[in-house]
Amino acid sequence: MLRNGFINLVIPLIILCGCSNDDESNTNTQDLITFTTTNMNIADVFIDLKLGQEVSAESGWHLSIKKDTDNYNMPSIIFSNVEIAIYNDLLFEEIDELPTNFNNNVEDDMDSFGYSGVHEILSYDITVHQVSVSNPDYVYILKFQDEVVYKLQFLNYQSGITVFHYESIN
Repeated sequence: MLRNGFINLVIPLIILCGCSNDDESNTNTQDLITFTTTNMNIADVFIDLKLGQEVSAESGWHLSIKKDTDNYNMPSIIFSNVEIAIYNDLLFEEIDELPTNFNNNVEDDMDSFGYSGVHEILSYDITVHQVSVSNPDYVYILKFQDEVVYKLQFLNYQSGITVFHYESIN
């Protein structure tokens, strides 16, 4: 009797534990990369998003954080060879493909992301004398000439070090 009760309990547990949810195993999850730069107060930072690493200024870089010598050496974000659209109404986690309105939202002026630009990413608060990410909820969609697309979000800036995360959405 004890044996039959054990079998009646164990067999359903094996069946339940052995089953998997195929929907979960087939999701298309890309690798989210959280990137922490070196200190741009020591030297300008150049980042190759495809390699996921800092590179030299002479290399093919996509994102740079430089001292803006025309603006009191404030940090400025500079993009290279990429189309960029800014979204303040989409959640980073929910973007899994190029938005249909991307071409309508592409920003033509790359200088607008730098310090005191219309879309400045890093801003200076004179009341507390601190640089921070202007709009940490904004999502930047970057599309390269080879059709590689990333979503990117700036998270933090502290004493010359910038933290952001990005993910391929191809």
